[in-house]
Amino acid sequence: MSPATANGPDVELGPQDRVLVTGASGFIGSAVVRALLGRGAQVVAMLEPGADHANLEGLAVERVEADVRDADGVRRAVRDCRAVFHVAALYRFWARDPRLFYDVNVGGALNVIDAARSAGVDKVVYTSTVGTIGLDAAHDGGAAHEGHYPDIRHLFGSYKRSKYVAEHEVLRAAAQGLPATIVMPTFPLGPRDRAPTPTGRLVLDFLNGRVPGFVDTTLNVVHVDDVALGHVLALERGGVGRSYILGGENYALQRLLAVLARYTGLPEPKLRV
Repeated sequence: MSPATANGPDVELGPQDRVLVTGASGFIGSAVVRALLGRGAQVVAMLEPGADHANLEGLAVERVEADVRDADGVRRAVRDCRAVFHVAALYRFWARDPRLFYDVNVGGALNVIDAARSAGVDKVVYTSTVGTIGLDAAHDGGAAHEGHYPDIRHLFGSYKRSKYVAEHEVLRAAAQGLPATIVMPTFPLGPRDRAPTPTGRLVLDFLNGRVPGFVDTTLNVVHVDDVALGHVLALERGGVGRSYILGGENYALQRLLAVLARYTGLPEPKLRV
C-alpha cells in the first residue's frame, strides 16, 4: 500500500504495477491506456466482447474480454491489479430501452466497486462527466465547479441521470473506505474517436455539411490526451471522495465552428438558432 496523505493514498506507479482500464479500446479509454504505458505501467485492458479494438493496435497490453455487467468477469479482470480506471460507459443520447443506461453505467460501476474492494486495490479512478454538475453560476457569468450541485430536473436524458446515480455509488463506497476518486471530462476532442462519441459527432457532422447553424451556447473543449493525463494525475495525487473537472478552454459554439471552418476551408455556419 502507498503511504497515505491527508487526502488519501498517493499512488506512484512502478514498472511492475498492473493497472486495469475498463472500456480500454474506447476514445478516452485508449488515451488513458497510452498515458499509463508512458508511465511504465503494465496495463490490463478490459474490453467489451465483440467491440472494435482497433484503438489498441500495436500496444503492449494484456487483453481481457468482459462485459461490465458481468460481475465475475469484472472480478477476474481486477485480480492482481494495483489500481483501476473505470472508464467504460454507455455514452449516447438515446437508447430504445432506457434501462440499459442504468444496467451499464450504474450496475457496471457497482461491479467494479465490489471487485476493487475485494481485491484491495490502492485506488479507483471513476470517469464521470461535467454533465452532472450544476450550472447556476454560469447563468450569472461565473464558472461552474465541482462543488456546484445540479437541479436534478435539469439532468436531461438517461445518460446524465445514470452517471449522476453512479457517482453517488462511488462516493458511498469512498465513504465506506474504498480509495476512489472521480474525474469529470468536459468536451473531449482528438484522435481515435471511432464511434464517434456525441462530442466527436459534432465535428463529423460539420465536416459532412450537416451543421447549417448554431445555438448560443458555450462548450469547454479539451484534448483527449489532456483528459488521459488528468486521469493519471487523479490516480497519483487525487483525494479520496474528491471530484476533478478535466477541462480545457471555453469556446462559444460559433467560435468552435469558425475554427473548424478555418482549418478545413469549409463554409462557416451563419444561421443562429
